[in-house]
Amino acid sequence: MGSFSFGEVFTILVIVLIVFGPRRLPELARRIGQLLARARLSIQDFTETMQNEYGEEADTITGVVSDLDGLRQDIGSAMGAMSGSSQPLSPKRQTDEETDESGITDVTAFADDEWPSDRDAKEEGE
Repeated sequence: MGSFSFGEVFTILVIVLIVFGPRRLPELARRIGQLLARARLSIQDFTETMQNEYGEEADTITGVVSDLDGLRQDIGSAMGAMSGSSQPLSPKRQTDEETDESGITDVTAFADDEWPSDRDAKEEGE
C-alpha cells in the first residue's frame, strides 16, 4: 500500500462508506476490482508486446549496463587501493550550488580524499 499507515487507510474507508453508503459499497468494490483486473491485463499485454518487439535489444542494453557497472566498481577499487583506502572512491553528487551558469562544476565540490593523485602531488610539493 505504499506509504499509507493503518490510520490513513481506515480514515479513507470511513469517508468512502459515508459518501457512498453501505448499499452502494459492494457495487463500488466490484467495479474497482474489474478496473484493476483490466489494468493488470493491459499492463501484462503491453509488457509481452514490448518483450517480443524489443527483447534482444533490451537484453543487449542490460548486458552493457552490467558490464559498465562492473568496470566502475573495478576502477573504484583500484583507486581505493592506490590511495591506501579500503573503500572504493566515488565523486560526491553535484548540486546546483556547485555548478555555475555555464554548467561547469566547482572543483571545491569534491572532498580531498576523492582525488588522491592531486592530494599526493600537493603533499610532495610542500
